[in-house]
Amino acid sequence: MKKIKYNGLGFPIVLKGVKTREFRGEILPDINHRELEDQVFTTLLWLPAHFSGAHLSFVRGYMGLSQKEFATILGLKTHATISGWEGKENKATGMQGTTEVVIRLLMADFIKEACFAQHFREFLGVTHPPKNLEMKVA
Repeated sequence: MKKIKYNGLGFPIVLKGVKTREFRGEILPDINHRELEDQVFTTLLWLPAHFSGAHLSFVRGYMGLSQKEFATILGLKTHATISGWEGKENKATGMQGTTEVVIRLLMADFIKEACFAQHFREFLGVTHPPKNLEMKVA
C-alpha cells in the first residue's frame, strides 16, 4: 500500500493506501477507475474551493455532456465560454460564483444528492437565508 500522485483524471490527486502494480516498468494504482471517478465527482461537488478548468472538464465529461450541451444548459449562447474556462487547466476558471453554484446543483441532481443547500450557503458566505422576504409587484 502506497501514497501516489495520480493524473489519470486530468488533474493531480493523491491516492493514499492503494495497492499498486507494475506494468511495463511503470508503477500504477490497482484501482477500479469508475469507482474513483464516482468518488472524485462527489468530492468536487462538496469541494470548498472554486473549480479549476480541469475540474470543470472532468465534471462535464462525467455527466456525458459536450461543451455545446453544457453551455446550453447554463444558458450560454455558444460553447466558447466553456472552452475558455476549461482552457485554464489547473487554474481557477474565473466564473461567477452563482454560475458555479448552478453547476454544483446540476451535479447534485445528476447523482441524486439531496442535502447540499447548507453547503452552498457556506460556499457563498451566506450565514442564513434572509427572513421576511417580500416581493412587490409594480
